[in-house]
Amino acid sequence: MLIVLQVTVRWIFYYLDQSFLLHSKDQPVIREMGLIQFRSYIFNDSSLKPKILKGAYNLIAADRGGDVAALADSALLREAMELFHNLDVYSSDFEPLLMAESEKFVTSWCQREVAGNLATYVDNTRRLIEREVERCNLFSFARSTRLKLSELLDETLIVQQTDLLTNDNDVLTLMRAGNKDALKQLYNLLDRRDLTLKLKGAFKKYIVEEGEGIVFDPEREADMVVNLLQFKRKADDIWSSAFNSNDELGDTLREAFGTFMNRGKKMESTGGTDNPKAGEMIAKYVDRLLKGGLRVPSEGQTLIDEDAELDRQMDQVLDLFRFVHGKAVFEAFYKNDLARRLLMGRSASNEAEKSMLARLKNECGSNFTHNLESMFNDMDTAKAEMAAFDALQKQRSHRERTPVPLHVSVLSAASWPSYPDVPVRIPSEIAKSINNFEAFYQTKHKGRTLDWKHQLSHCQLNAYFPKANGKGNNMKNLVVSSFQAIVLLLFNDVRDGESLDYTQIQEATGLCEYSDPHPTITPTNEEQQPIQN
Repeated sequence: MLIVLQVTVRWIFYYLDQSFLLHSKDQPVIREMGLIQFRSYIFNDSSLKPKILKGAYNLIAADRGGDVAALADSALLREAMELFHNLDVYSSDFEPLLMAESEKFVTSWCQREVAGNLATYVDNTRRLIEREVERCNLFSFARSTRLKLSELLDETLIVQQTDLLTNDNDVLTLMRAGNKDALKQLYNLLDRRDLTLKLKGAFKKYIVEEGEGIVFDPEREADMVVNLLQFKRKADDIWSSAFNSNDELGDTLREAFGTFMNRGKKMESTGGTDNPKAGEMIAKYVDRLLKGGLRVPSEGQTLIDEDAELDRQMDQVLDLFRFVHGKAVFEAFYKNDLARRLLMGRSASNEAEKSMLARLKNECGSNFTHNLESMFNDMDTAKAEMAAFDALQKQRSHRERTPVPLHVSVLSAASWPSYPDVPVRIPSEIAKSINNFEAFYQTKHKGRTLDWKHQLSHCQLNAYFPKANGKGNNMKNLVVSSFQAIVLLLFNDVRDGESLDYTQIQEATGLCEYSDPHPTITPTNEEQQPIQN
């Protein structure tokens, strides 16, 4: 109505407006004069002014309350805001009322919502803030109103509720449930007032408690590293997706992993000591990986590049390895496992072995991997030695009976784990092959001493078993340890129906009651250690 009246008056006095008032410094133009008169006699009327302001806010209150009918009055509210701006009463009259009523609304809303759980509170708070911002834009609220409303919402819903938003138990519940959406909303709310670091305590507590549950679970010890890798991916996902890769929370994540992975606890698996198990179990996991224990997709799943997948898994386990403080424990177990893989030919890939070695060298330096690299060099040298020995044996086979085929790895004791000497009587045919190799070796390396470690050897035997029908024999190929082979060979001289008791076997082989086949950790001398296969 005001606009229609203004237009009518302006057209009536158009000539006066354009010819005189427009160029006058003392008199306002017709439009401004109309607004001044309307403000003075209509808006500022003591009985009308409160009703006009209250009516405008009632439209906002209806919209806040989700009143569907308020949507029909949206155009009226926009016109009211435009009128307040034109009358120049928005900041002086409408905004103070809006902020006072908004404070009551937000405070009441908050009191109702805090009774619920944290996930519901942060979701509803996010929605409320979004609606308030959208309303400011939709109805052309002044920039000052937007700033004041934002300050009110942040202060009432976030700052005053900081204890609720950062309660350890509630935040831990969200983390354990993997509720990344709620955690992201929580982080974004706290980020509005730079309060995100308040989450450090709960985040660290969550990681340490969950991690200790994995490390100190004796029933799942064999799967410790697999479970740790899965948990690390989950924690990383929370950090990147929910916490926006916050640098300080990232430091908290790494600190928490270092805390529980290097914490000891007296358990049966640690022999009653409180030595951390993480370094040992990581070494065993790498051993399984490098022996071919790669998990590939089953039938119906997407095929993968096994080399690329192995590289990915080695990178993941190295990420865990970085948290281990006592790397000497890892080195000792890794060295022993590497020795077995190299000597027994159990490595799935020589390239994968050297790739892992390069990773360890890059991570820990050349001093850490010096002995490990020497082990590979020894194996290369041993292959060359055996090639020369095999060539010599082929020449002899034309002149004399070929002895038992023999494969020997000559190793430098300084680089390899030390192995105890286990006395045993070697069968004559095998002893002849061993003597031939010693003679060959001494011609090339005069003055060197060979110290044989028969307990690390393995043999292939052809065994003949009677057929079920009693006619003829079945031949079976047996792969056994050297000690097993020595015992089995004794039965070549036993007649049908006869047997050998324990004492006879012990006397014939010279083996002691019990021999520990596992290597110790520290090398003891510089002698060459040949390993017979």
